[in-house]
Amino acid sequence: MADDSKLTKDQKDRALAWLNQKWVGNKACPVCAQNHWTIADHAVTPSISHGSGLIIGGPSYPHALVICNNCGHTLFFNAVLMGILRDEKPAKPEEKTDG
Repeated sequence: MADDSKLTKDQKDRALAWLNQKWVGNKACPVCAQNHWTIADHAVTPSISHGSGLIIGGPSYPHALVICNNCGHTLFFNAVLMGILRDEKPAKPEEKTDG
């Protein structure tokens, strides 16, 4: 059974191209100093907090994870800005006009 929630090869390729364009300078992990990264198979969405609780069903910010293969240090990148996921804002209702 296929896992439809996984990022496709095309999405991962676009993420890698975006990272190669944007990530300038030293690419070594800030924890272990290795330079062996993996793009995770799934996009994730951090929970939105409001005061002492969480907002369920509200806005979301999907992220691609870039994980150090040596120590597991993980970097979060906005998947919409990377161009691998679309911004799924609900459509605004059309305004009615008289006449």
